Amino acid sequence: MLPFSKRLASKNAKTRLEAVNELIKTLKGECAEEVLCEYAKEFPKYLLDADTTVQERALEAFLILIAKIELDDAKLISACATVLIDKTLKSTKSQLRTKARDGIIQLCESTTGREAVKDILIAKTTAKTSPHILNLITHLLITFGNTAFPIKDFATLSVPLTDSSNFQLRSAALNYLKEAYDCDALATTKAVKALKSHQADEAMRQLENALAKPLRPTMLTPKALSQTRNNKKEAQAKTYRQQRANEEIASSRLPISPLATERKETGGVQKHKKHASVAINEEGMTIE
Repeated sequence: MLPFSKRLASKNAKTRLEAVNELIKTLKGECAEEVLCEYAKEFPKYLLDADTTVQERALEAFLILIAKIELDDAKLISACATVLIDKTLKSTKSQLRTKARDGIIQLCESTTGREAVKDILIAKTTAKTSPHILNLITHLLITFGNTAFPIKDFATLSVPLTDSSNFQLRSAALNYLKEAYDCDALATTKAVKALKSHQADEAMRQLENALAKPLRPTMLTPKALSQTRNNKKEAQAKTYRQQRANEEIASSRLPISPLATERKETGGVQKHKKHASVAINEEGMTIE
């Protein structure tokens, strides 16, 4: 039987599929780290397979591999990430795009991986970029934060795209700015306003409309913004504690006796006694 590398290079798609299925079984078993590293070097080729079924299975094998070892070779990470971004992420199959995104996120678990992916995305965020790339950048910002994927860099690149003739690209760019604003309002506003262009003003207007509130984060320092968030959290916690206290009070109340209910309905103790006196008098008894 031919080794994986030769069978995966076969012109026959069925042979390649059988080979990648066997590779998955091997990776799921016990493998030495040296062996896994050797397999990893071949994956940029496997992920480029022309057959979508083989490509999807190769991507599954890749996800298994990078879950077992942390790649630290920047060149290899860059090669794998480039294939996932350029080819797999643009697939018409949503399931394949989701797996590609998961693979990129796993690559970004290491500092080397984050740096490599960030550099690729900065280079590819142009006027001709795909909405899928902007959606990936948004997801990475949400997952890893402003430090790993700086808003200063990507907001600057996204602003011109809010004026694109492509509706999906405009929406993806605006969605990125919304998430960036939620992540760090001050950094986002500074990055957009620093462009000092008509596109920047229009992007701020669109962002303001999308958030349905005026954007004035520059009036607050980072410390003030942090204090505002803390005050909001404390208010929510106080409301929750009050609700719990009310529930405990309600649950600890003693049940009302039938006599008390009757007295409440008849207007109190005196009225109850009067009714009793009348009843007794009807029987011919005299009560003073």
